Amino acid sequence: MLKIIKHRYILITVILLLIRVYPSFAQSRMIDSLNMSLATANDTNKIYILIKLSSLIRDVSYQRSIDYVTEAKKTAVMLGYQKGIADAVNRLGNIFYSEEQYKEARDYYFEAMKLREINNDLDGLASSYHNLGLANYYLSDYKESLKYFNKSSSIREKIGDSNKIAVGYHNLADIHYRLAHFDEAIDFNKKALALYRKSGNINDELQILWQLGEAYFAMDKTSLALKSLQQGIDMGIHSGSRENELSLLELTVGKIYSEIDANSKAMDHFQSALNYSEKTNNHKRIKNIYLLLAQCSAREGEYQKAYLYHKNYTHLKDSIYYDMNSKRIENLRNRYDTRLKGNELETLRKNTEIELLKVLKQTTFRNYIIGFILIMLIGISFGYYNLKIKKKNQLAISNTNRYLENAYSKLAKSEMEHRQINASKNKFLSVIAHDLITPFNSLLGFTELLTEEAATNDREVIRNYSGIIYQSSKELYYLLENMLQWSRALRNKIYYQPETFNIAKTIDNVKNIISIQADKKNINITTDTKGSLYPFADENLVDTILRNLLNNAIMNTPASGTIEIHAKREDENIFVSVTDEGKGLSEEKLTELLEPDQLTDEENNVTKTGTGLSFIVVRKFVEKNNGKIFAKSKQGKGNIFTFTLPVEKR
Repeated sequence: MLKIIKHRYILITVILLLIRVYPSFAQSRMIDSLNMSLATANDTNKIYILIKLSSLIRDVSYQRSIDYVTEAKKTAVMLGYQKGIADAVNRLGNIFYSEEQYKEARDYYFEAMKLREINNDLDGLASSYHNLGLANYYLSDYKESLKYFNKSSSIREKIGDSNKIAVGYHNLADIHYRLAHFDEAIDFNKKALALYRKSGNINDELQILWQLGEAYFAMDKTSLALKSLQQGIDMGIHSGSRENELSLLELTVGKIYSEIDANSKAMDHFQSALNYSEKTNNHKRIKNIYLLLAQCSAREGEYQKAYLYHKNYTHLKDSIYYDMNSKRIENLRNRYDTRLKGNELETLRKNTEIELLKVLKQTTFRNYIIGFILIMLIGISFGYYNLKIKKKNQLAISNTNRYLENAYSKLAKSEMEHRQINASKNKFLSVIAHDLITPFNSLLGFTELLTEEAATNDREVIRNYSGIIYQSSKELYYLLENMLQWSRALRNKIYYQPETFNIAKTIDNVKNIISIQADKKNINITTDTKGSLYPFADENLVDTILRNLLNNAIMNTPASGTIEIHAKREDENIFVSVTDEGKGLSEEKLTELLEPDQLTDEENNVTKTGTGLSFIVVRKFVEKNNGKIFAKSKQGKGNIFTFTLPVEKR
């Protein structure tokens, strides 16, 4: 019996391995078959075989995929086959789109669209309009995206392809939602939903129910939003294997309950969304859920949970950031390889032309030997040629000298910049080393005292020492966090993803988390937000700006003091200010603080830690969001730090 079970186990293992290997094997056989077909295919079929090969080879070799489609385009150009040229150019756009190089993809899609307009290729034209809508969407040009999606839908409606019509309505609904046209978004979502239900497309149906929930809630129709989202959740659970859609629906329900202060229900739905997201390894969504759980925990007074969730959020955010950088580096490497190969082909072409010219000159020379007159003409021509070569050499020398002068100038400038950077780093290291000593001395000293007092079992003394150790550790954490943010800002490696959001809610969220620190000094934090406050900026960067300003305000404000947060809209900007009751700064120190990337070692500056890092991070993040920052201070009366954010995209 044991032997039979063992044989069955081996058989099952072999079957599973075959299932995993077969798709790759089948794809390889298809590629080989298409390559064999190229030899006997006529010119038109050859174009589409090459385009098909480009699509199949994409996951194996980025460069070979481009080579195939480039050859297809050359063949179509030689034949004067306009449709083939348009299809090859469109495929190039798809390659760059899959690599998230949306600007290059948009250029190729636009070229394909122009060709298809000339040929009156309606189906291809609808596809080009659709692709241009997607490329502009990811480039955040929503008005241009809306224009092309409308054109694509108009053609699809004439052709009568219901599935593609539904996709067009779906995209139009998303764009209208981004532009805050909520009534139009709901209308297009309902049209798409009706078509998806006819075709039995459950995944897209769940996406529509989620978008309807978002649109209803944006219009303050909370009951309709929850009804639509719950309908999607029930459908997703019933149909099975819909973890991605279920996590999105649960997350949105949690956000709605959080907005209406039903924190307990919100946390339940956030936890469900987290479970589904972990099954699909959606790290970006998991990161956002951790932040929302931290905010809800803080509002419920569960500060330990809030700290743990926020710690997970920070760790995952950094991990995603480094993964994105790695992918961008890989994309740049691929683009460099493509350009290098193009240069090699161009060099080969030029060398061939040079060889042909040499042969032609030799033939001409032999013909000139026929007669004396021709020999004289050759002599004259040779003299003229030498004169021309000399002039050309002189011009080349002159150009080389200019190039060397330019290179020397750039080298000198680069050396100066490196010296400035090294000086800044040296100053930074000296200052940060000084700042690290103080909390570390407190940490080591009171740890030693705590060890000695533990034997006496004096709980009050142990509690006091533990509090001091905790405060020193927290100061170290904030200092290291600002070091990381300063390093990114200095290297211009700030991840920037702007969107329209409610800054009043962001202020409340930051206030709730920071209030833990403020309560220890009995500091009262008040907020005053007026009007419609919806800036177009990166909410995560704005969150960091507010946290740094509030941390500085708490450190500078004496016990039992007050910190005021004001936000208002003036014209096309939103002004946010943080006012504390600290000692204030002199005009000289205030001017020094506003200088770009300056570190100061004054003990009484705005950061109190002596580094100035937090204000550099704040200024860099404000500038990244197309805003400005101002500071006012009166000695003995406190400081006012104000920054602006644009209402619309710039």
